[in-house]
Amino acid sequence: LNHVFTTFLEVMANCLAAEGDPYHAEERNNRCAELVSGMEEEEIWSYAAMCAWMEMAVEENWDEPCDILGTICHELQLNDRHDGRHFKPDHICRLMSMLVNRAGDGPDNLDWKGKITDPACGSGSLILGMVWDMKQKNFDYRHRILFIAQDIDIQCVWMAYIQLTLYQVPAVVMHGNTRTQEEWSRWFTPYAIMQAQASEPEDAEGAGQ
Repeated sequence: LNHVFTTFLEVMANCLAAEGDPYHAEERNNRCAELVSGMEEEEIWSYAAMCAWMEMAVEENWDEPCDILGTICHELQLNDRHDGRHFKPDHICRLMSMLVNRAGDGPDNLDWKGKITDPACGSGSLILGMVWDMKQKNFDYRHRILFIAQDIDIQCVWMAYIQLTLYQVPAVVMHGNTRTQEEWSRWFTPYAIMQAQASEPEDAEGAGQ
């Protein structure tokens, strides 16, 4: 079960990146081809169905963004296979976001613009909680904010990247170790790339790399 879930995450993350990140499209496409090369046709269709269901789940929760993949990971009891990893519930993340905003450290008004960093993002649940809060305030998060997320667990990186991409959140999700400053890969959501191209066209490719 863990192998299937992990493979689904890697397949979907690479498929989304191959389509939405022109600077890494070739690398992501090659990895997609490698992943499906040893699969039977029925298995490929099963992973394709999972990807479609994930997209439909985001559409159903569009107005109330939530951590779909983190919840699934818990329900499948896969989180305990990774050193007791636990993802924050949506209601806790939403409360944290509202508290930060009321303290004056976040986008408490429609003119706020900047970056927010999550050094141990997990499945992206805290960022999704902030996006939920921004939606309640009609805050234009697609153009006024950039999230910088990082996690040492590549499974978490894929979960966060998939959800932030589908919810159209501008984010750079890094696979790295926050404490040692080691970094192994970066995953750019389409809206993060659009922001870079709109603000500094001449530096967009450099940002992607």
